[in-house]
Amino acid sequence: MTKHLCAFALSAGLVVSGSALADTVFVGGNPSFGEFQTKIDGRAFTVVKMAGFYHEMNLPPNSAQPIGLEEFFFVVKSVPKWNDDRCEKWIGKVHADEGAWTTDSATYPYWEIDIAANAKPLTVDGLRAYWDKDVSCWETMDFGPPLY
Repeated sequence: MTKHLCAFALSAGLVVSGSALADTVFVGGNPSFGEFQTKIDGRAFTVVKMAGFYHEMNLPPNSAQPIGLEEFFFVVKSVPKWNDDRCEKWIGKVHADEGAWTTDSATYPYWEIDIAANAKPLTVDGLRAYWDKDVSCWETMDFGPPLY
């Protein structure tokens, strides 16, 4: 019976599309935030550029991490505003908490961005971007500082 359940779970997982299984989540340190103006279908929009240095979560302290792997995310602001303003605030909070961190701290702050599983990316000025309603940000904590 156990073999049949395992086989069913495996085959069911293959039938479900990858986008339905999980959201895209990125965790990084030293995040940044910037904006630029562009036009989409003739209408003016603000695009938010967010970046962070990749961090693998839940590794034992002082584990090796990729060095210098920076990921960029582009988010199109819409009216009414959605999550991009919160992303900017979270990036500011992570920067402040990174600056206040000491070796006595039990955890280290990181920025996390989550892109909804059903989000449909747009191409904006040759870049893959998402609508702000499909993006959420927050601060997450891990065992220690990055080694990059």
